[in-house]
Amino acid sequence: MVPGHSLCDMVLHGTVDGRRCLFTGDSVFVCGQVLIQSLHDVSIHPYACAMGKLAALEVDALFPGHGVFCLEKGGVHVQTAAAKFASGLIPPQLYYFA
Repeated sequence: MVPGHSLCDMVLHGTVDGRRCLFTGDSVFVCGQVLIQSLHDVSIHPYACAMGKLAALEVDALFPGHGVFCLEKGGVHVQTAAAKFASGLIPPQLYYFA
């Protein structure tokens, strides 16, 4: 579970065909974007802490819940979001227009 986006947002990390994959749901997206909503169970501090833990994982491919995915150097996107949080800033927001 990755608290922050919501209390129950789930992230899966594993190996598929030799690639270390991270399925992030709504926790982190390409370019280090995140999704922070005005909901009762959203909290910045736990989100930032969780992002730091995710950034420490070895990740080749990143599969977010929305938008494009990344098959190489996927961890860079997670590290970008974690670095923003660590510096006291909020990473860029995912803007999704349907």
